[in-house]
Amino acid sequence: MPFLPQQFSTLPSNIEQNSKRRWPKWYQWRRLPSLLEPRELYTVWAAIIIILFSALSWLFFDRIYNYTNAPEAGGEYREALIGQPRFINPILSESNDVDRDLTSIIYSGLMKYTPSGSIEPDLAESYEVEEEGLVYIVRLRDEVSWHDGRPLRADDIIFTVNAAQNPDYKSPVRTNWQNARIEKIDDRTVRFILNQPSTSFIETMTLGIMPSHIWSNISVRNFALAEPNLTPIGTGPYKFSNLSKDGTGFVRSLQLEVNDDYYDEKPYIKNLVFNFYETENEAIAAWNNGEVMGLSFFNLKNLKFLQRQTEANFHKITLPRFVGVFFNQTQHKALADKNVRLALRYATDKRSIIRETLGNNA
Repeated sequence: MPFLPQQFSTLPSNIEQNSKRRWPKWYQWRRLPSLLEPRELYTVWAAIIIILFSALSWLFFDRIYNYTNAPEAGGEYREALIGQPRFINPILSESNDVDRDLTSIIYSGLMKYTPSGSIEPDLAESYEVEEEGLVYIVRLRDEVSWHDGRPLRADDIIFTVNAAQNPDYKSPVRTNWQNARIEKIDDRTVRFILNQPSTSFIETMTLGIMPSHIWSNISVRNFALAEPNLTPIGTGPYKFSNLSKDGTGFVRSLQLEVNDDYYDEKPYIKNLVFNFYETENEAIAAWNNGEVMGLSFFNLKNLKFLQRQTEANFHKITLPRFVGVFFNQTQHKALADKNVRLALRYATDKRSIIRETLGNNA
């Protein structure tokens, strides 16, 4: 039988070729169900379902425990404010709520308040207290620049403090600085010398610092009227972008943009737009019309006029304010009688006033 050796000699070659096909083709997979017994087929499907379920579960729990949601930088926020800015200037802003709010995000102080209310260094890199609280030595950060690109220097601190102390500038914060004088040690270090120890001096150093290369060229007479009061240059997280007025000169809007060179953690919101209104009714109308995304302080009696309240987040702030009635005893003899004053006191329904005027928020 001469053909047998030839047949057997070709068998290993075929086996070698077939052994290279390790993964079945699609048409072979399609035939798999017909080759299995029903019980085997159920087992295969159960295994596939378990594998898929396990994979999806792993992905789900891995996302929960290993991923966190984080805000994305960008966008714009528009807010309505009552009144208009006049002095976006740290040593004049305290007399106007609008000015004070804008100054706080455009300028930086040597120290700053944290969200919890404590105080920590801001423009100051560090500070030391010497001679039993009479001397404060403050060293500045070295990477801080003004919004126009100029570097922060000790001369800026000295100019700001001297201007705040000068009675000709008529600064509302002047009394806070009467207990101190300032000296320059070098371009990054200043020394404060107090007349007497003060536990509140750290708080005093939260005053925003002004750029001397801009304000030192402006006379005291023109200080309150100078253009930088409405086109400020600071070191804070936001910088001036644009301002618009109406035909009467009333400031209608102010636009700020994020300071890309900010020395600390940058805000996520890229642009801030503040729209200014003369009355609360106008500001509330802007909210109702969708022109703004937020409102500043407004009287609770106007809350009933606010539409879309379900879309709003209300934030209440406790303020140390007192409201009282003072009797002029020299004008009315009856008021000079203590018993009359006591009778008026007990006859006044204070709870009713708080309920109807302040919505029980006092």
